Amino acid sequence: MNEETKKPLDVDGFEIVTNAIYEMLNSYPGLTEEIGFSNLEKESGFSFLPASGAVIERQTEDVTGNVRQLCQYPFVLIKRSMATSEKQKIKVKELLDDIGRWLERQPVYLDGEAVQMPPYPELTNGRKIKSVKRTAPSYVDAMYEKGLTDWLIPIVVSYEVLFER
Repeated sequence: MNEETKKPLDVDGFEIVTNAIYEMLNSYPGLTEEIGFSNLEKESGFSFLPASGAVIERQTEDVTGNVRQLCQYPFVLIKRSMATSEKQKIKVKELLDDIGRWLERQPVYLDGEAVQMPPYPELTNGRKIKSVKRTAPSYVDAMYEKGLTDWLIPIVVSYEVLFER
């Protein structure tokens, strides 16, 4: 049993954070297609998939019953592409890396203009996104026949949950 499976899950937060990630990804101004959830077409597509559940990394509780949980939601963003030329492949990689920067709230340059993601969306049930970070640059995850390639970038959303017992 690996370390991730031993940690408790924020089961209720999974849906809440999944919906927020979907909104954040699809708010990227340089998109030409919608980013879906856990679904790729046979020959193309853009999707994100959770790498595990929303994991509770740390939990503290004071004597009055106030609980603070620090949680992480790791996921991968995947772009399936038929890019065959070096230039097309570089564009796919740059797009994924730009979306990663966008999610981290760094400036991204589109058509020579700097754009930046607005503050993270408000979550419900005492949850608040603290940060979004790429854990690696984008890379080729799988190659298929005729140039079909899956590119991915691993990302982690860190958030906190506050509630009273």
